[in-house]
Amino acid sequence: MMKVIIVGAGPSGLTLALLLAKSDIQVILVEAATVVDSQPRAAMYAAPAIRVLRKAGVLDDVRRDGFLPKNITFKKLSGEKIVSLYDCATSHREDALTVLPLGQLGTLLVEHCNREENIQLRWNAKVKDIGQDEKKAFVVLESGQVIEGDYLVWAVAIQALYHSAT
Repeated sequence: MMKVIIVGAGPSGLTLALLLAKSDIQVILVEAATVVDSQPRAAMYAAPAIRVLRKAGVLDDVRRDGFLPKNITFKKLSGEKIVSLYDCATSHREDALTVLPLGQLGTLLVEHCNREENIQLRWNAKVKDIGQDEKKAFVVLESGQVIEGDYLVWAVAIQALYHSAT
């Protein structure tokens, strides 16, 4: 069975893990943090993201925990209107814009990953080094443990790399 190592348990890494597991690929997902990031960030997912969430098998739960807005208005801090979107939920019902704060999405994705036998989540696993040779890719954790796989995907935000380096 093919094995993929994913570094980073953010929304991209978690979603990729689910998609790969559904294709019968073994995934080891390593994350430096001890829990999913719950900081408020993005909250709205348009049609392209909705399609990916559907393929990952989580869209029903995303819509259960979130909501489909009818109208949205973006404003500057001063209150000045930037733009409004109308009839968001009904224009393309199947792929309609859906709202769920990213921290909640992360928690939901972790729950789904924990149910997949092809996914192994490794929290508090800080990557010290990465590499590859002719036969495999690998990560070396700060603990000294080496994890090998057929492929390695780096799904860590550049901002997180910057903060860890300073």
